[in-house]
Amino acid sequence: MTTTTKIIFPADPGADPKGAEKIEYPAELPILPLRNTVAFPYTILPLTVGVERSIKLIEDAQDGDHLIGLVAMKFPEIEDPLPGQVYEVGTIARIERVAKTPDNHLNVIVHCLERFKVDYWTADKPYLRATIHPVPDLIESDLETDALQRSLLEVAREVVALSPNYPKEAGEFLAQIKNPRYLAYLVANYANLEMAKAQQVLEEENLKDKLRTLVNHLAREKEVLSLGQKIQSEAREGMEKAQRDYYLRQQVKAIQKELGEPEEGGSEADGYAEKVAKAELPEEARKEAQRELKRLAGMSPHAPEASMIKTYLDWLVDLPWTKTSVDQTDIGHARAVLDEDHYGLPDVKERIIEFLAVRKLVAERGVKATADKAETERVSEAMGAILCFAGPPGVGKTSLGKSIARALGRSFTRMSLGGVRDEAEIRGHRRTYIGAMPGRVIQAIKRAGTKNPVFILDEVDKIGMDWRGDPSSALLEVLDPAQNHAFRDHYLDVDFDLSDVIFITTANQLETIPAALRDRMEIITLDGYTEYEKLQIAKRHLIPRQFRAHGLKDEEMTFTDDAVRKIIQDYTREAGVRNLERQVGAICRKSVVKIVAQQWAHVVVTEELVREQLKKEKFESERSEQIEIPGIATGLAVTAVGGDILFIEATRMKGKGGL
Repeated sequence: MTTTTKIIFPADPGADPKGAEKIEYPAELPILPLRNTVAFPYTILPLTVGVERSIKLIEDAQDGDHLIGLVAMKFPEIEDPLPGQVYEVGTIARIERVAKTPDNHLNVIVHCLERFKVDYWTADKPYLRATIHPVPDLIESDLETDALQRSLLEVAREVVALSPNYPKEAGEFLAQIKNPRYLAYLVANYANLEMAKAQQVLEEENLKDKLRTLVNHLAREKEVLSLGQKIQSEAREGMEKAQRDYYLRQQVKAIQKELGEPEEGGSEADGYAEKVAKAELPEEARKEAQRELKRLAGMSPHAPEASMIKTYLDWLVDLPWTKTSVDQTDIGHARAVLDEDHYGLPDVKERIIEFLAVRKLVAERGVKATADKAETERVSEAMGAILCFAGPPGVGKTSLGKSIARALGRSFTRMSLGGVRDEAEIRGHRRTYIGAMPGRVIQAIKRAGTKNPVFILDEVDKIGMDWRGDPSSALLEVLDPAQNHAFRDHYLDVDFDLSDVIFITTANQLETIPAALRDRMEIITLDGYTEYEKLQIAKRHLIPRQFRAHGLKDEEMTFTDDAVRKIIQDYTREAGVRNLERQVGAICRKSVVKIVAQQWAHVVVTEELVREQLKKEKFESERSEQIEIPGIATGLAVTAVGGDILFIEATRMKGKGGL
């Protein structure tokens, strides 16, 4: 293995180094391959020779004229390259000194003299030998050469000034060089050229081409150094600014301390400390808040983590840890509210009244935890039964939850579970994540403003599941009265008591609810409304609501019972009343157009007007016993929207006698 370190040839830079041209070179030379190095004329190279055949080459050259040929290897990983694996343009060098190292390697100093080109290879053992002929550079003494020389000198001095790797005297030394060839090889030796580029410079015949290649390379190197210096300068200025700001803040603190004024940096932490003291936090939450306050007080207000701590403290102090609404336990008032908001549903209303009555009695008699843990859990489960309203769309499941909240005088909040697939939606994200937030349960509690709202979990049957987790499993803790008194959100990382929350879930289909989750809920089924109930709901709720939505007054529009029945029978077929309300809204809109255009002063909606405004009927009701043809029987079908009539026909056909 042959390694090199380049140094400057100690010649007079102002002289014309033509001494190499007076040497007579032999026609055949031993060739020493160099790994990752290109040898240029006018340079002195120290070589470390360790390969056995290279050591023999040096020893044989010492016994002769001390002249060898240096060529670069095409493939540095090859230990003993052969012809074709080295370049054929190299530099003739003279061995100046040889020293043997303790590990039997040779330290050799060679003086590079002139370029040569291989004519043909004469031997590859014991080392490479070839016939060669010197190839001096083609030098044209004209204005272009002078211009290129000056350009190279100028850009080289600029690179030396920008780079910390060169001494200051190097620029002055370059300015004394008069010979363009000497300048080109000296700059090439120190320009950190890639192997291919360095070999290209050595092989170029015309000196102008060498100068032009070096000018282009150094111009790019200058841009890189300038940009690097700019980046370092900006980084240094940023560090100096941060240090200056720190010292200024320390001085401001000292001045404020002398004046007896509160520190600006500490005022924010003090403000949060005051909020924490007023928030009436539980012991665990208070310890966590104080720990974060200490961290906030010890860091700069502009630190990135400070904003994360402040966001966390805001959540802690804004949550209603102890704030509750006083329940209205009047059962008569509750009945009145349910009847006012919903028509029919007697069984459902009765179960809700039972639910409220149990909570009232337990609260009035002050049932407390006993020494028997199992007994305490049974009382907790009785108090915290989870109701699940199951039924078709539009039968009033969500609005029943609002009525319960109004009857009790509690805050109302809801969370839609449809399409939720990430467990973090329920439990929140840990604070290690950027942009972490509490789960939607804690967010809803904060919106409600009290720790005992009526909480509707809508569409519990439509929860999804994927690689991010199973949200239904996270809901088990939320809906279990024996566990939710210590619900731990991942973001808060402290227990929050959900036992006072009245959780009510809604679902369209029970089959898709996981069994473990369904077991924690009491199912209350809401069947579809009858035609009579829909008529009463339309008259008491839907029509007045559509009048308000469209700016109508009672004296401007009247719906007849027959018109409402026609809408129910011929234009809607559903268990609930959503489509019924849409059709009523459509008639109201069309009537508003007539009233605004002053074509109508008062509108009486009749069957004929319904047919005119809603166009052709969408559904036709079947009638039994209209057909007297033998072979047709009448059956009944049960559907999600009530039922229908089926006609079953038996037909006699002449067969082929094969049965």
